[in-house]
Amino acid sequence: GTEMVAFLAGLVPGVACLLLSYVTGESIGRGDGLVLCILGLLCGMKATLAVFGLALTFSAIWAIFLLILRRAGRKTELPFLPCLSLGYLVYALV
Repeated sequence: GTEMVAFLAGLVPGVACLLLSYVTGESIGRGDGLVLCILGLLCGMKATLAVFGLALTFSAIWAIFLLILRRAGRKTELPFLPCLSLGYLVYALV
């Protein structure tokens, strides 16, 4: 009962990312959504949201750093999976 609901709730962030990928024509990668789905199934919704928040923070820091160095512009696409990996690493170590 409640265990199954908690198990499936972990899929919510990943499924939301997959839907955004579909709606935006893959401006947000489908692989990011799949990784979030797997992470949600393994770790649960709370951990997945924490890792996603950390990944967004790391991505923003990386983007600002690249903008300051003039290595990227406003339209530059950045991969998100390395930030997800770093977010998971930080979450797991803290």
